[in-house]
Amino acid sequence: ISQISHPKINKSKSTIFMVAGFLTVGIYYLLRASTNIYSINSTTLIFLIWLGILLTLIIAFICVAISVFDYDYLIKFYQKFTNEIVFTGLISIFLYYILIYFQSKWYLFSGFVANALYFFLSLFLDVMYYIGEDAPVLQINDFAVSIGSPCSGIDSMLLFFSFFIALFALDHKKIKTVKFFIFFVIGFIGVVFVNIIRLLLLILVGVFISPKFAVGLFHTNAGWMFFLIYFLLYYWFIRKFIYDKIIIDDKKKTKVSKKKGKKNEK
Repeated sequence: ISQISHPKINKSKSTIFMVAGFLTVGIYYLLRASTNIYSINSTTLIFLIWLGILLTLIIAFICVAISVFDYDYLIKFYQKFTNEIVFTGLISIFLYYILIYFQSKWYLFSGFVANALYFFLSLFLDVMYYIGEDAPVLQINDFAVSIGSPCSGIDSMLLFFSFFIALFALDHKKIKTVKFFIFFVIGFIGVVFVNIIRLLLLILVGVFISPKFAVGLFHTNAGWMFFLIYFLLYYWFIRKFIYDKIIIDDKKKTKVSKKKGKKNEK
């Protein structure tokens, strides 16, 4: 990617396309919610809504891409990575349906998470564990948490899987395949534990600090923050092991040559 030169960004155009991208994402969520809000059962309407959802995702991606990168750069990028982009696109469609399938089985994952939380919390607190109307519930004193679909960790696991697939699609020629998939399995297990740690902290915040803050601001933002920090740190760590040494050596040589160039200029 670094081999493709990128021109200076037009800030006005970039802002317009970024806003358009966010508005399209809003339309995407409205289309997703419409089937439940209006109780749509017609096969034709559901199919049309599904097409709308797919189109909004594509348009949102294109708008955000143009806002960050110049149009000519994107064309060159596509020409250089055509096979990788097609592979990633097909995998993304596959993952979307996998996400829908696993979300329908969320209670299995929620049960595992709830049992893990009960085990850790019961080591130092008096915890009640019971099955509520829709999901497992953990209660400490007056603070109770339902471990529903958003707490199952499915979204984080599939997002991690998607990132690794995209990484492999772009850098498969430079990657040590066996080590890559070993670290993928280790990292995938790590995502499960990061989700458990997030919920553990949420419960502790709710019990000892503020229930309102725990189920509000903390619950809304902790998930993506924990995942982003975990993924960036994990990638920073494993990149030393999953890439061929030639690639790493080339990067070091490039840095050395730049330093020498600066000295010669002086």
